[in-house]
Amino acid sequence: TDGAVLQTPIPFANGLIAITTTFFGLQAGTTYQFLVASQNGDLAPSDTSAQASTQTLPGNIGAPAGMVLWTSSISWTWANTAGPAVSFFRVFRDTDGAVLANAGSPAFTQTGLVPDTRYGIRVAAYDGSGSGALSPPTTAFTRAFAPTGSSLAAVFVDSITVAWNVGANPAWTVYQAETSTDGTNFAFAASTTGPPLTLTDLRGDSTQYLRLKAVNGGGVSTDYDVTLSTWLRG
Repeated sequence: TDGAVLQTPIPFANGLIAITTTFFGLQAGTTYQFLVASQNGDLAPSDTSAQASTQTLPGNIGAPAGMVLWTSSISWTWANTAGPAVSFFRVFRDTDGAVLANAGSPAFTQTGLVPDTRYGIRVAAYDGSGSGALSPPTTAFTRAFAPTGSSLAAVFVDSITVAWNVGANPAWTVYQAETSTDGTNFAFAASTTGPPLTLTDLRGDSTQYLRLKAVNGGGVSTDYDVTLSTWLRG
């Protein structure tokens, strides 16, 4: 495999007279060199042939790991378990098999993505003999944008209606509202996929604090928008 250390997997003593043979138990994704010699009836060996080389097909790759960088990009990495002769990796979209990139190293950054959207890839290794098997798929959700411009649209005795800007988030992005009566200890109040949101059965004769955040399809939350406050009359 290194062109220097020679092994003799088929010695003359085996009596091989065919012009082809098969080797088993080789390492995946590895370059092998071969020399051939013959022997006459007097057991005199010939000179060796010119050296020939080939590569075994790449081995399997484990599922990639996805690290969401922000709302429009994901960094994918995987371990090169396919063998030392791998020349590049081909990255495929998991849903339809479309080729996304050829990567010279076990990493790929996917850009130009939509916020709060599922993306997935599969990877195969390639060498001079062809491709290995596709990896298992891995998926990740891009981050959502945080809500902005939160404002109180209506205030009643025991309810508050709040509105906000969704920015470039898709229609399925979830927004969570939290309330507090001291401005420090907040608790989940309600969730929705878009403004406005009305919170009911609030305690009167108290100051109500309210804040909003977005949560993507993978359960990752954004920062909170500004905290709102108002007095509810009892």
